[in-house]
Amino acid sequence: MGDRVDPPTPWPVIRGLLGFGAAALLVSGGCSGKPKERKGAGEVKPGSSEVVVARVGKRSITAGQVAEALARQPSYVRMRFTTMERKKAFLDKLVRFEVLVAEAQRRGLERHPKVLQRQQRAMVDLLMKQLNKELVSFSDVSDAEVKARYEKDIAKYKRPARIRAALLLVASEAEAKKILAELDKQQRRAAFFARACRDKNKNAALKARAGDLGFFAKEAKDEGAEGKKLPQELKEAVRRLDKNGAVAGPLKLPAKVFGGGWGLVMKSGEMPAMSRPFKLLRDRIKNQLFHEKRFKAVTGYADKLLGKSKVVINEKVLEGLAATPPKPKRSPVKLPAPMRPFQKPKKKKEGA
Repeated sequence: MGDRVDPPTPWPVIRGLLGFGAAALLVSGGCSGKPKERKGAGEVKPGSSEVVVARVGKRSITAGQVAEALARQPSYVRMRFTTMERKKAFLDKLVRFEVLVAEAQRRGLERHPKVLQRQQRAMVDLLMKQLNKELVSFSDVSDAEVKARYEKDIAKYKRPARIRAALLLVASEAEAKKILAELDKQQRRAAFFARACRDKNKNAALKARAGDLGFFAKEAKDEGAEGKKLPQELKEAVRRLDKNGAVAGPLKLPAKVFGGGWGLVMKSGEMPAMSRPFKLLRDRIKNQLFHEKRFKAVTGYADKLLGKSKVVINEKVLEGLAATPPKPKRSPVKLPAPMRPFQKPKKKKEGA
């Protein structure tokens, strides 16, 4: 028995199967222009791209167009393009598409605003692809530029070991000791401490972020700008803690530190040191610089075109424009209460 032939595919599936590129190829009509030959696109021989495979009224489908449409398909579809039945089934999709295109043109839809808008977007997309190739190439990024970017962003690639802490600040030492005693009874110390930071912190900023102080260097010799915002005695107290969840305090903090008070500080996290060498990141940084240069070049090209164009803006009309408000959500339909199953009346007891 021969291979099974798939049933005709409905229009939404045809549109998804062909894709915009193949659709645009067919809409262009006839054999205007020689389609590009692609390897692995079936049995179409070089030089036979203009041979007509099928005619749909006055329109024709060439071998090159079939090859283009097939080359856009996944590999498993191309592998099935071997028997005559499969080839006819695939061609049938293109024929159906041509029939629908002819009907759309008969109705004048090629002049429809939505069609013109999509055509303009396709033109701009093709222009962007051309500009990306013309204005900047990958070789335009020098090794010196890559090295300079690495040195500039060295903090992203080389970082000392860091620790994180959370601070609970209260008004009195007695209150701090009471919370510490309650904390020692808890199995989930971190969750209890975070909740206490949100509920009992006397400093509004600390309360809003559950007492989080962020990361700072694990060793004082590696301290950078991020750690200089915190008082030294607070950082040293955290550095002496041996594990996450350990708490130091109560500590008497001056008024310049979050308004002053008595604090309990917990070690909430630790991050190991990181060192990523230049050799490992060179290609990634070069690719990043290439995209940045290309974006800058295309933007500059567009700015030059804009400078040559005469643009007049009606600010009064612009000011009066407003975004379309979202449609109100439909209230859910209230369904009647489910009916209860019939229940037999209970027999009354004699003498009741």
